[in-house]
Amino acid sequence: MSPILMMHKMHHMGGAVLRELKYASAVARYQSYRKAAQVLGMSQSQLTRIIQALERDLGLTLFHRDRNGAAITAEGAAVLAEASALLQSEERFQARVASIRSVTKKQIRLAVGAIVAQTWLPTAIARVAQKHPLVSISVREVDWWKLAELVSGDEFDIILGECSEAEQNPDVVVHHFPDRPACFFVRESHELAGRSRVSLGDIARFALVAPRLPARIVKQFPAIGKHGQVSSDGRYMLPTIEAPGLRAILDIILGSNAIGMSLPEFCREEIERGTLVELPLRAPWLCIHQGIMLPRGREVSPAVRAFIGIAKSAERNYFTPNLK
Repeated sequence: MSPILMMHKMHHMGGAVLRELKYASAVARYQSYRKAAQVLGMSQSQLTRIIQALERDLGLTLFHRDRNGAAITAEGAAVLAEASALLQSEERFQARVASIRSVTKKQIRLAVGAIVAQTWLPTAIARVAQKHPLVSISVREVDWWKLAELVSGDEFDIILGECSEAEQNPDVVVHHFPDRPACFFVRESHELAGRSRVSLGDIARFALVAPRLPARIVKQFPAIGKHGQVSSDGRYMLPTIEAPGLRAILDIILGSNAIGMSLPEFCREEIERGTLVELPLRAPWLCIHQGIMLPRGREVSPAVRAFIGIAKSAERNYFTPNLK
């Protein structure tokens, strides 16, 4: 099929084929359906069905699948080469439309993870309200593993939270916050409470109470234990007891022999009172890894730029109050 006929066919298929071509480009980039699906924020089976539908529409085989991943065919390489300019043009158009729509508006639409919502975000919003009283703000709390897929859409102006998946996407700009240490803790009567050294093997002997944990933390835990299980796609670990809310985690730990995982700032008062004990295990991977996520190339409004500066300050002051 000639390039002109191919582009003509794509044009008449409409916007759906553009999305499918973006997904195909991701498979080609990572040479893996599994990896591409993780970055795109969907299941591997869903991505496979989309690519198969695209191949039927085009009447071509784009990829060969084998145990080593997804190998692009000669036809697939030709299609994606022809589609590259079309995709870039569509992205520039969408970015410009979003820019025109957002530059002058005094509105900030936030999608945030649970930790952001429960720590420094209220302070940041209060500062915006004080300094910019005409700016309206809407906030939606979203599961952290769904944040990355929201960046490229037009529903939110800023995405805040766990960024380990988003930073693998070249179309996303991530302004990182410093990694902040997390900790394991137990009630004062727990058998691990008095130990001077604790290993992950010790922790894995007990039920774990925590939010759903990202892949970067999953790989540190023993393969077998009572702490939880890894999801089928390897993106996260489901702890024995999944409890994203701070109060729920504390109440469960105080009433059981489970082990909690959270930020030390969340349970500082209980630790100081002696009702909870922080376990002596610290490691570079035991942290939250968060940031501000924006689509690459999209112009932001003055209100959004102001919020980003205030957010960085509020996050820093929450975790390092003595450095104000």
